[in-house]
Amino acid sequence: MNSGFVFLKLATGLIGFWICPYAIAHGFGERYDLPVPLWLWVVGAGATIVLTFAVIVLFPHSRALHPQGPRINLFRVRGLRGLAHPITISVIRVLSVTFLLASVLSGFLGVPDPYQNLVPVAVWVVWWVGVAYVCALVGDLWAVLNPFRTLFSWAEKIVNLLTGGKCLSLEKPYPQGLSAWPAVAGLMVFFWAELIWPGGGVPWDLALAITIYAAMTWTGMLVYGRDVWLQNADAFSLVFGVFARFAPLALRSSDREQIRTCVSPVCRYRRDYCVNGQTCLAQATPGHLELILRPPALGLLDEPRVPVSLMVLVITLLATVTFDGILETPLWSHVLERTLSDEARYVGTVALIMFSMGFLMVFLGFSWLMAYCAQRFGDPQGLGTAPRPDLFHVGSAFVMTLVPIAIAYHLAHYLS
Repeated sequence: MNSGFVFLKLATGLIGFWICPYAIAHGFGERYDLPVPLWLWVVGAGATIVLTFAVIVLFPHSRALHPQGPRINLFRVRGLRGLAHPITISVIRVLSVTFLLASVLSGFLGVPDPYQNLVPVAVWVVWWVGVAYVCALVGDLWAVLNPFRTLFSWAEKIVNLLTGGKCLSLEKPYPQGLSAWPAVAGLMVFFWAELIWPGGGVPWDLALAITIYAAMTWTGMLVYGRDVWLQNADAFSLVFGVFARFAPLALRSSDREQIRTCVSPVCRYRRDYCVNGQTCLAQATPGHLELILRPPALGLLDEPRVPVSLMVLVITLLATVTFDGILETPLWSHVLERTLSDEARYVGTVALIMFSMGFLMVFLGFSWLMAYCAQRFGDPQGLGTAPRPDLFHVGSAFVMTLVPIAIAYHLAHYLS
């Protein structure tokens, strides 16, 4: 495929996203309800999925899209390398830290009305909606903006200067068995706060929640290291990173020695390059740093399978966004009508946990079925020396195909 033609198509798509009209997140604006019955919407959504698979089967591509291409290094274009200049990055991060501090102070000291206070808009509109949109449709913006990482980095430089080179972090080895499970737990707590917690719209409570999250994040960085903690255990860095795999822009390091010794899960299956991995990117020399332009969703093919914990994270993300939509259905309204007001929070908490676990069980059930069919009807000689596929092997290999659905759910939900 001609690289110029690929660049033209991607540029056209980005321009289309740029000129689209603004939309208001439903938490702070008017909702728009579809003027069709619920059953018709459900049937239409199901038919769309079925027809999608039918099109894939009936019109196969002549060749598979290789995970490593086509890609264009935009840093080869004169002037674009200035985007990665330390001064440019520093200005962006100072503005991000300033916005965070202003939001927290507004929550603690500002007016209690959520419509006149900065922190609810900052959390639920600017951050959870706006940053997620940019990460999914452009690139991993959160990796640059993350003010918690920036503040810890500044603290590291101050300690290094005052102590003559001593490191702030203890740099303890991150337990391999822990994997991304802290991020899964953190994501569940976050969605509980968004969907169930009554303090989600109270400025003072939100500011306190941000402070607690900051303390926990900095503690993890202090023990295990800044980027090691963010890439393994921080829910939002992982979620935005998963979204960014769908995006057309990504930062890539081609330092093979650094990638070989990296402890980050994003480098586990890679040999020649690391995409959006903060540990490798932070230590990459200018000659090894690239800003790549790629077809949308190509980043989802970067690794053959993901850790089981990251698989559960993606399923949890998809399940909780789906559960958020269920909260707006007549069925849930009937449940609340039969629930005492003091019990609604507990009922919602149990429903959220059970729905997420049920969603995971359904996915694992289909993964088991696929593994069974592969073992029962597949060609054993085709596997060679590779291990026979099992439940988790299949699930971790195919879970990233659900990321576009999770992104579509996220975009559609907050545009409704």
